[in-house]
Amino acid sequence: MSSVRVRYLDRDAVVAALRELALRLGAERSEILEIRLFGSLARGERNPFADADLLIVLDASDLPGGVVNIVTGPKDALAKVLAEHDDVDAVWYFGNRAAAAEVERASAGNMKRTWAEWDGRDWMDNRQGEGREFLREATQVKNIWIPYGE
Repeated sequence: MSSVRVRYLDRDAVVAALRELALRLGAERSEILEIRLFGSLARGERNPFADADLLIVLDASDLPGGVVNIVTGPKDALAKVLAEHDDVDAVWYFGNRAAAAEVERASAGNMKRTWAEWDGRDWMDNRQGEGREFLREATQVKNIWIPYGE
């Protein structure tokens, strides 16, 4: 009996399952205009890090325009620019210690809320990717005092 097992991803079976899922979602949800597969699986790359990325195009969203913006580029450079930008309300940064300190410094001028860490975090772990700490960082409470009376 061998202690080593080799398994591989059946690309065609995964693509077929994703196609079936996309067709079902498209039929059930009228706001879905298109579903596209991209990434290394779509390109047919066979490696241990192959991934299946799905792009879902919605007809409309309940979010107002500008609420979600996708920016691309080098993480550390983007983090500093976003921390300095006056129209960005908050920045979460998870990377190296020097860049985390730079995010904190850059956001101090516009009083931006930040969550900057340099320790590794497993976002799929229930204790590290959710819970009280996550809720505390993702929520902002503001008090408004309204005087009344004479």
